[in-house]
Amino acid sequence: MSSGEAELGLVNKVELKLILAKDDKLGSLLGVYLCPLLLKLNSPHETVRKKVVEICQHIDERLRSRYVYGAINQPITNIYSSIELPIEALINQFKDPTITGNKYMMQTFDLMYIKKALKQDKVSINYSIEHYNSFIV
Repeated sequence: MSSGEAELGLVNKVELKLILAKDDKLGSLLGVYLCPLLLKLNSPHETVRKKVVEICQHIDERLRSRYVYGAINQPITNIYSSIELPIEALINQFKDPTITGNKYMMQTFDLMYIKKALKQDKVSINYSIEHYNSFIV
């Protein structure tokens, strides 16, 4: 088995776990698997990178579907906040100088999920400012 096939096998296992996860367990699974999954965007194998992007699209769909709609299909409640994203791990991964290779794609996805985490209702303004400050330093 080549290294690309081995990487793809690991990514496929993560995908299965995330697909089968109930909404109340998704946050804890993302806490474990999101950063290592995004790290695979640095893979030299295009099939692995494409699969990670597909999984991120699935994650985004699950996060966006967490709205309760009121009259005239306007979102009235954001349940997205119940799916916690690992903001500290994402910031640490983004800033990690030991990660080598072409890390621009990984950092783009890190930023995307950091932004989503900062928008969560659970994240207070002070907490957001603290993480924002640690991010830009």
